[in-house]
This record gives sequence, C-alpha cells and structure tokens, in this order.
Amino acid sequence: DDNSMEVDDKPTAEKSTSPKPLKEEPKDAASSPATLALSLTAARSSALASHTERHISSLVSSAVNLHMQKLELKLQQFDEMETLLQTERRDLERQRQRLFFDRLQFKRRVADVETKFASMGVSVESDVRAAAQGEAEDKGDKLGVVGTQEGAAVAQQGGDNIKPASADEAGYKTAEM
Repeated sequence: DDNSMEVDDKPTAEKSTSPKPLKEEPKDAASSPATLALSLTAARSSALASHTERHISSLVSSAVNLHMQKLELKLQQFDEMETLLQTERRDLERQRQRLFFDRLQFKRRVADVETKFASMGVSVESDVRAAAQGEAEDKGDKLGVVGTQEGAAVAQQGGDNIKPASADEAGYKTAEM
C-alpha cells in the first residue's frame, strides 16, 4: 500500500518524554527590576485614574447641584413676581373702577350744577362744558366716559345701574405699557 501511513518503530520510552521548552524563564522573573517598576507604575496610574475619576465625578455633581439651586431660586423668584403681578392687576382694576365711578360722580355733579344754573337763568358756555366733560366728545371713550349730554341725562334720571366696563365684556379696551 502506497497510501498507508508509515509508523515509526521508536521505543515508547522516548515518545513519553515531554518536549523541552524553547526558552526557560528563571523562577524569580516577577522580582526583576523592570517588571517591578512597570507593575508599580501601572498600580500608581490606576490609583491616579481612579482618584481623578472620583474627583471629576464630584465636580460634575457639584456643578449639577449648583445649577439646580439656581433654577430653584429663579422659579421661586418667578412665583413671587407672578404673585406681585396678580396683586398689582387687582389693584389696577380697583383703581380703574374707582376712577370710573369718580368720573361718573363728577359728571352727575356737572349735570346738577348745569341744572341749577339753568334754573337760575344762567347759561353755561359750551367751552366750559366741553372742558368739564373731557375737552371733547370724541375723547370720552378714551377717558372711560362714553357719551356726553345723553350720559348726563341718564345719570340724572337714575342711572344707578351703570357699571364700569369689565375685562370679561365685549368691547373692553386695555392699554399696555
């Protein structure tokens, strides 16, 4: 058989011996100066990296906490500002209503005075009347008073049900500053 495998006829004692290592290392290789220096450097760099990582993590945590405190302070200030703004709005609404009623009362007084002057036979000049009613009829709605003579007549005839315009009503005008 040409295809058959050849078998060595060597004794079994020689086959059982282990092959020799190519390079023999000394037993105290871990204690060589180069290995010792490298392992010491690796340990120190690992400790330094761990310390640096903890320090950076601490700094990031401090920065995040500081930012959160700033945001909480800003939210608190916004809440205070919102409260002040609501209070100011209520005060302005009260003042606007008070001004409306003061103007209405003034208009009634002017109508009373005109009536008394008319009963005494004294005529009121139209210029004085225009000045008393806001200097011109077309400026009445800007001042919160609509109508001139008709409004005075309504006020004189019992216009006690007259109310100031409210922000909820249609046609309400505001001026923002």
